[in-house]
Amino acid sequence: MEHLIGSFVAIVAPMHESGDLDLPSFNKLLHMHKSVGVAGIVVNGTTGESVTLTKAEQNKLLSIAVAELKGSNTLVIAGTGTNNTVTTILETQEAFALGADACLLIAPYYNRPTQKGLYQHFLKVANSVAGPLILYNHPGRTGVDLLPETVSSLSEHKNIVAIKDACGNVERFIELSAKCVPSFSLLSGDDSIACNAIGAGAHGVVSVAANIIPAQMQNLVEHSIQKSNDAYDFNEVLQPLFQALNIEVNPIPIKWVMHKLCLIGPGIRMPLLPLSSQYHDQLTSVLDDLGVEEQMKDLVSIV
Repeated sequence: MEHLIGSFVAIVAPMHESGDLDLPSFNKLLHMHKSVGVAGIVVNGTTGESVTLTKAEQNKLLSIAVAELKGSNTLVIAGTGTNNTVTTILETQEAFALGADACLLIAPYYNRPTQKGLYQHFLKVANSVAGPLILYNHPGRTGVDLLPETVSSLSEHKNIVAIKDACGNVERFIELSAKCVPSFSLLSGDDSIACNAIGAGAHGVVSVAANIIPAQMQNLVEHSIQKSNDAYDFNEVLQPLFQALNIEVNPIPIKWVMHKLCLIGPGIRMPLLPLSSQYHDQLTSVLDDLGVEEQMKDLVSIV
């Protein structure tokens, strides 16, 4: 697989108020992102509420994404990581069988393995599958930090092609860039530092904000890679949105915004709850300042 470059959308799982999946809305979102030309879609990730989806639901969403994006330049990346190595292998094999272009593997959570345990976990998965794998480091959610030395060793495996790092530290990308093999791709897992992360050696971002501003995120990445002064201007303009989308835990704010924009229904699965009403005005103000609603209307009308 060539370098993973660009904006990869951490897509939501649209739901009706009942909590049932809204598959027609999911199809529309996929079509919109394909029309924009985003680099990829991450299905069944954190933003997609994978932990509260059944296996059948995960497979359904992945199959729909593969069918919609087949033959396009937009990759389908499936979230298949768990904190059980055997389960991760089985789910990753199944995702590739369903047509995923790559799989995203979160570091094992809750049981918090050592660096040696993390290395052996990812190595065993990589030796058990035939497709490209993306490591995923998110210490805030997993309780364990996948350190650059460990990533460096894993980057030498032909099936381990990239890492999504959401530790929130720009300096981490400098270290990863220096230690990993040249063909290894680095993706920011945090919209708010994506521009600076690319300046430090990253190649793109797995983006929550791209659910509603896909073209702008693609532009931000492209200008950041080109080291254009426009990148810093874009980044500064978008920072209020990036911050607002973290006002409660992801994906609560982005799903509320997308419902407000008439892109999806209001559903979200417990134990997550809809966005607290105290934040509605703040998020609405940010959307209004950026003109997101009008931009989305134009995009949807084109699609």
